[in-house]
Amino acid sequence: MTRKWSGVPVVAGVALLLGSCGKKGPPLPPLRHNPQIASAVRVGQQGENLVIFYQVPALSVDNLKLEGAEVDLLVIEGLGKTAKKWPSVRVTAAPGQQRMDKVPLPPPGRSISVTVRVKSHGAWSIPNRPVMFDVQPSPPPASAVTAANDPAGVLVAWTTPPPTATPTATSSPTPTATPRSTPRSTPSARTTPTVRPTESPAPPKETGYLVRRRLGTAEAETLTLHPIAAPPYVDDKAQPGARYCYVVAHVDSMQPLVASADTSEACLDVKDLRAPAAPTGVALLPQAGGLEVSWSPSPETDVLNYRVYRTAPGEELKKVVERTGSERLFLDKTAAHGARYRYVVTAVDRAGNESAQSAPWKGRCPDAAERSPSGSRRASEARGPGRRASAPGAAAP
Repeated sequence: MTRKWSGVPVVAGVALLLGSCGKKGPPLPPLRHNPQIASAVRVGQQGENLVIFYQVPALSVDNLKLEGAEVDLLVIEGLGKTAKKWPSVRVTAAPGQQRMDKVPLPPPGRSISVTVRVKSHGAWSIPNRPVMFDVQPSPPPASAVTAANDPAGVLVAWTTPPPTATPTATSSPTPTATPRSTPRSTPSARTTPTVRPTESPAPPKETGYLVRRRLGTAEAETLTLHPIAAPPYVDDKAQPGARYCYVVAHVDSMQPLVASADTSEACLDVKDLRAPAAPTGVALLPQAGGLEVSWSPSPETDVLNYRVYRTAPGEELKKVVERTGSERLFLDKTAAHGARYRYVVTAVDRAGNESAQSAPWKGRCPDAAERSPSGSRRASEARGPGRRASAPGAAAP
């Protein structure tokens, strides 16, 4: 007799085990959308503006990615009971963006504090620790900015302001001290001299001029990380074919920034005036049909043509041929038999700029006897294997 097992107890046991696993714990709090604190907050001045530098956070306090951000710039003028809170300035910003915003500058001598707070998903960040700043007199601005194309790049020049006269302090006569009798000192307990901590020297003050460049409608970028002492400035990173506008600011300090207003813009269309490097590897080899001139390819990518020049004793240097950038060889069939010549090669780029001349090579065009097969064989035996440019009639400079 076969005994039948009921599945009811098995199912009940499995259900009991499943019920004891994955037990729900206490509910977790919702993730917070409050942005993290704005970082790298700095304050300076330029012209008639107070300049506030900061970085917008990219994440919330619970590391959620922010989709958008609004920034409140809070400025308080003065200290203590006389402090005056300015109306906050609100700007729209992208998460993670490094920004520089401007507000009107109070008169020199005023002390201010600046805080920044960020809003995203309807929640505010904690304000940063207030940054203190003392307003300084604005340095005199530069003027008459010009920009010109140059083989080295764009040459930016300007007129520096006249130096500010420093008042000379007048010395007053020092009164003569009346000698006094020194009272007899009474013995006292020995005292230990007070040792004062050594103060670290202040960093050197950076003064000079900052050059900024704008491309199209983009924001201007600062080209000089540190102020330069005097004009001119060469922008060697300007791209030919682009149109740039340049401004200059006079700087009295970099930390914190104390600078004049920007000058008016000087704009120009950049042209390529930089010549390519001179060709190398130029060699000369007498052949049965004339003199063969060869050269090494240029490493520069914008070389369009090569020009071969020739001169003879008593003659001026003149161009004999122009080859495309892919050619490396020229056979001068116009060379007179037995005559001596001097050859140089130049490179020309797509903008028409011609390089300096290569190192010259001198050689003599073979006469009829040297052009015969036996003469060519004797020449080959004379120069030996692998000495292409040292055949009879060819010489280095």
